[in-house]
Amino acid sequence: MKDNLLDRLAQMHEQERAARAAYGDQHPNVAARMCDVGHVLHSRGDLDGALRKLREAERIYRETLGDDHPKVAECMKRIGSVLNDQDDLPAALAAYREAERIVRAHFGDGHEETAHAVSRVALTLQFLGDHAGALEKYTEAERIDRALLGNDDPYIAVRLGDIAEALKELGDLKGALAKQEEAERIERAAFGNTDPKWTTRLLYVGDLLLELGDHAGALAKYLEAEQIYRTAFGDIDSGVAVCLNHLIDAHEAVGDTLAAEQCRTEALHIWLKSAGPEDFSTVSAAISWHYDGGDALAVAREVLGEEGAEKLRAAAKERCGIDL
Repeated sequence: MKDNLLDRLAQMHEQERAARAAYGDQHPNVAARMCDVGHVLHSRGDLDGALRKLREAERIYRETLGDDHPKVAECMKRIGSVLNDQDDLPAALAAYREAERIVRAHFGDGHEETAHAVSRVALTLQFLGDHAGALEKYTEAERIDRALLGNDDPYIAVRLGDIAEALKELGDLKGALAKQEEAERIERAAFGNTDPKWTTRLLYVGDLLLELGDHAGALAKYLEAEQIYRTAFGDIDSGVAVCLNHLIDAHEAVGDTLAAEQCRTEALHIWLKSAGPEDFSTVSAAISWHYDGGDALAVAREVLGEEGAEKLRAAAKERCGIDL
């Protein structure tokens, strides 16, 4: 992947040089090629290099096309993405807001490009802890998408999930549950009852039911999700392990410690077999087992032998400072 990106970067640099030779340094076609270079640099993890290229492209676009051209908005989205990966969230928010302003002025309030721009602002606000601001933006994006796609498009479920997360952060668990349940209805109707692509929604609904004290309802959702994953992918699958982790909480909430212990044991077995002893998910499951009084190393010996158990012990020590 790295080598492919390096080859791609060389191609993009060559195209930028060709554009400069053909059009001069201050031309929109040169800015477009610079954006391509910036995108590949971003993909390779060279965030500073990517930002320099994109800022230069932004300057050229503004000087040649004006501050309100959609090409400026496109560039600002890419700049916002780089700034987000640099953990400069206030600067990323400013970039996304500028993109939203331009897109809204050019395409109008009800366009899909406006919905996309609004959702980027919403997500960044949520990362910054402004959940009320995020909720307002997510709700606007949902309204636009409903007008364009109808009420039953799977993308509406994505928007509803975003709204639910904001409501949850604001403490409105019942409101969040209503949104997630509507999202579940849409996805169930669109994909069928046994398609694993929407099964995560069952876990979201179950988590809210659990927090609201409906332990039986949560358990039913988790069990349905588990069965879908087992049927689709078999018993040794990370999706099954994730469901088992949720089931641990539900069983403990109703006082069924034996069922919780069985789920914990099987989940650790799955992580060890599917991801290996040094994977973060495996280490996390082992540490959770350790804190609950279990012997994770004994399970690792049973599944992978002494060498596997030693790798797990070393990974837990190195990553988390925990002696299993």
